[in-house]
Amino acid sequence: MKLHWKYLGLATPLAALIYAACSSAGGGGSPSSSLGGTGNNGTGGKPGFNAGVGGGFNPGDAGSQFDSVTPKCDSQCTDFRVAPSSSSDAGIDPKTLNPDNIDPNLFSGAATGAGPCIVEPQDGTLFPRNWLRPRVNFFNGATAGLKYRLTFHADREANDLVAYASAEKMPWAMPQQIWHALATNVMEEDITLTVRASNGGESVVKFRIAPAEVAGTIVFWHTTQYVAAPGVSALRGFRPGDEGVISALTPEQITTKMMGASGQPSSENGRTSTTAGTALCVGCHTSTPDGKAVTTTDDWPWNVAVSNIDSTSGVVGSLPSFVTTAGMVMANTSWQGVTSFSRDDWNAGNRRYVGSWAPRTISSDPSQSWKIWAGLASEVMTKTGLDWLIWVNLASSAAVPAPTGNNSNDVFNGLVNAKDNLWGIIARNGEPARWACLDGTACTQGSNCSDNQPCAQMPRGAVTPNWSHDGTKIAYTSTDSTTDGRVGPNPKSNTPTLTAADIYVVPFNNGQGGDAKPLTGASEANYGEYYPAFSGDDAYVAFNRAPMDGKALYYRPDAQIYLVPAAGGTAQPLAANNPPQCTGLTTATIHNSWPKWSPYPKDVNGASYYFLIFSSTRYSTNMIDTGNPDPNLKYAPASELFLATIKVQGGTVTTFPGIYLWNQNYLVTPNASDPNATPQVTFSPGLHVTPAWDEFIIPKVPPVQVIIN
Repeated sequence: MKLHWKYLGLATPLAALIYAACSSAGGGGSPSSSLGGTGNNGTGGKPGFNAGVGGGFNPGDAGSQFDSVTPKCDSQCTDFRVAPSSSSDAGIDPKTLNPDNIDPNLFSGAATGAGPCIVEPQDGTLFPRNWLRPRVNFFNGATAGLKYRLTFHADREANDLVAYASAEKMPWAMPQQIWHALATNVMEEDITLTVRASNGGESVVKFRIAPAEVAGTIVFWHTTQYVAAPGVSALRGFRPGDEGVISALTPEQITTKMMGASGQPSSENGRTSTTAGTALCVGCHTSTPDGKAVTTTDDWPWNVAVSNIDSTSGVVGSLPSFVTTAGMVMANTSWQGVTSFSRDDWNAGNRRYVGSWAPRTISSDPSQSWKIWAGLASEVMTKTGLDWLIWVNLASSAAVPAPTGNNSNDVFNGLVNAKDNLWGIIARNGEPARWACLDGTACTQGSNCSDNQPCAQMPRGAVTPNWSHDGTKIAYTSTDSTTDGRVGPNPKSNTPTLTAADIYVVPFNNGQGGDAKPLTGASEANYGEYYPAFSGDDAYVAFNRAPMDGKALYYRPDAQIYLVPAAGGTAQPLAANNPPQCTGLTTATIHNSWPKWSPYPKDVNGASYYFLIFSSTRYSTNMIDTGNPDPNLKYAPASELFLATIKVQGGTVTTFPGIYLWNQNYLVTPNASDPNATPQVTFSPGLHVTPAWDEFIIPKVPPVQVIIN
């Protein structure tokens, strides 16, 4: 098995585990499915992609790739032309569609039964018109020895597109020239794919192309094992239409030294194999709204690093110029969770993020010794499960010294005195509360705790916040059990049972907060709701939902993705939660998670098109080391990325099945000394989760042609 690829070079140079952040994804066991072509990491499985012809194209670089949303022809279109009549024709060499000279007579006569289970494209999918070209693939792979005829039909087209492939050459991807031409004319009309096998079996699916393009850059966390370690983790990214991905940031590139629980450069938790203070993880990441920098939450004890990701703004991984010493130190305090920026707040000149933070004593009294790293000796912050919702001003001019290892009290006191300038707690008035002691132990109103402090009402914790783009409100998970910046339960807590997790919304109010209210439709009894995300226009909130059974809600095999109006209303599950019925898979085992919207919806012909990225294990045969010593649980199928389309027209919200991102496993590495030279392409599968879709400014993925056979 060889990896073949062709560099389609351009004249212009290139632009320069899972656990809270990344330590444990949970789960285990063996894969429940097998999709031919995705490979098998660590177990010798083979990749099986035939990417065909062409390279990516980036809509963010030069505006629209299409002249109009009005088709250029009404009928008898020639987008499925095979033999070209001119150098500008969309047609291709007929040999491209039948490279193995398969005899068409193998498929004569009527079909004699069911054909393969087609999962790419899934029946009913709606592609953005500038998306990765469609690929044809089957659940459990192609049957060895069989030949396949692939027939594409669209009523607007004069002819069908017919291609032939051997089982050994599946999957198959539509040639890029044909895909681009088709997306010019055939929009919101059925494209029927009929797959006939040489044994007589036949299957049919239909898909459509939206009259909308999608913009932005998708950056996701790639890792080859669940447990954080040097050299296994990176952020990778691509733009719509790219046929590979590029490395955007590795933990080793981050120049900020991460502080451990002792307040010294971190060497705990297995970090002895790397330089003290070197980051280990970039799993939870958020782009600054200008796309030039990124915040990442490191592995234990969950510090936040702020790093340049745009090489024109500074060395990738270096501290951005707008981050002051005070901002860097505050971000580097332990026990934080994911962070979120607001586009309008940033555009107003602020440099603030919203995040979660474990509670602690706030006092400059040396006897209280406000521990920003280790917390109180009783570890109150890790036992209450009641994380605060906070804001952090990364550009604050507060007088906070950088840690030297010998000035902990000065650092602590500086941060305490900088409250309400450098950072602040966002009030969440009216949230449910429970009676408990400071260590999290449940108690009765009017009684005293073991430390002689009175039993008090403890509000819920707030984690996984998402700040609206207009800066007015924050959606977050309100829960009675948090651990390390995520929804609990915390096994070390005195209240290890998770009984509540709902999406709440609170006004930002310049950091002061206000009345917190449950988001109607996303705070249902008997369910846990988490990972809220505002759509690009703040009209909708997507979130995860799973049955409330007391177990953690971080990486659930039975999770589904829902969306609800941002003002509240009836929540509806995405059609993309569901794999094709012919696979036999259900939403109970496939880990649908981490929904993130494209930066902006697209309005076309009276309809609004929204696009959403998420992860799922549904077809994956890429096995990831879980770190579990039990040999039966040592490997688990890795999550991979999928796209969902949502259409809103006349008040009706329609969602469509998921589209697998077949480019995500191809790492394209440009020549560092000569950006115009041929890049290297490597088949590099892994666990692909916690995606972010924003205006990230990262190097372009060089346009390449990849063929594996």
